[in-house]
Amino acid sequence: MAIVKEGTSSTREILARRRSSYPTFKAGIMAVVKFWILLAVTVLVATIITARNVPAVEALAVSSNRTELQRKWKDPLQEGKWHFKTPSRVLSRKKFQDVGEKTLEKSLILYTSFSKKLFQNPFSQKIIKEASSTTFITGMAQGKLPLSNYRNFLEQDAAYFEHVADVYRLAAIKMEIQKKKDYAYFYWKQSAKFFDLHKQFIQKKDLSEKGQVGTALKAYMDFLSNVSPEHLALAMLSCSVLYPELARIKVQNPEGNVYEKDFFQENRRDDESSTEKFVDEIIIKDITEPRALPIVWRGLKHELNLLREVGGQPALSIQQL
Repeated sequence: MAIVKEGTSSTREILARRRSSYPTFKAGIMAVVKFWILLAVTVLVATIITARNVPAVEALAVSSNRTELQRKWKDPLQEGKWHFKTPSRVLSRKKFQDVGEKTLEKSLILYTSFSKKLFQNPFSQKIIKEASSTTFITGMAQGKLPLSNYRNFLEQDAAYFEHVADVYRLAAIKMEIQKKKDYAYFYWKQSAKFFDLHKQFIQKKDLSEKGQVGTALKAYMDFLSNVSPEHLALAMLSCSVLYPELARIKVQNPEGNVYEKDFFQENRRDDESSTEKFVDEIIIKDITEPRALPIVWRGLKHELNLLREVGGQPALSIQQL
């Protein structure tokens, strides 16, 4: 029989007290385990969400780093609303909608503009390639084109500018009658621009007031005069896009080539023309790509035949391309 001193606990009492503390100890352990499980789940969910949002974050980063390439086009019918326009797939496009006094960002997507899609079409590219290989363009790039041919081209260009100014003026009047204010606004602006361009061009190049009109240019003018007013900017798109493409051709001996500065440098640009912006922001609402392509092709064909004619080559039909 064990002797237990007074004031001390027996072995059974000690064990009983320890067993009574087990529930509290177990509850503490479970709380710690639950905390770490919850933390692990939170980290996993955050990782998944972050991974899904990476493209959007990257798009925002690209957009903010390339803001110098962004272009604005103000829709005359949308007072106070701005559409941010971008020229290539690299940048992102933002559309905004007024909500009371605040502006709500509706979308942010990477895209190719409507006008660029029209010219990236294989048949469009085929016509552009034909234009770049004309005697007129290759002759200038090589510095071998007779100056008389180039003078003929400039005279016809002057006549073209004057005609386009008048075509835009008539189209603007028709659009006002139809109460299409966005079209009318743009067409009036283009008419004034081409009228001023014609005056400056004949003075700078020392050309005749009316210029010259060859067979190819006459057909081109008739096409522009008869195209539907709603589609005039589409018909003019070929001029806006084609010449910057032609100006990228490699020029031989640029320092000694008289055409380097007078033609190639004047037509080189990387930004979008006002016509491209209008097509991408306004006309895209009223026409589909399949319907727009034939209009663009006809415009390109007329530009091609003008270049062929001033270079002494016969005209081509659409069927011959």
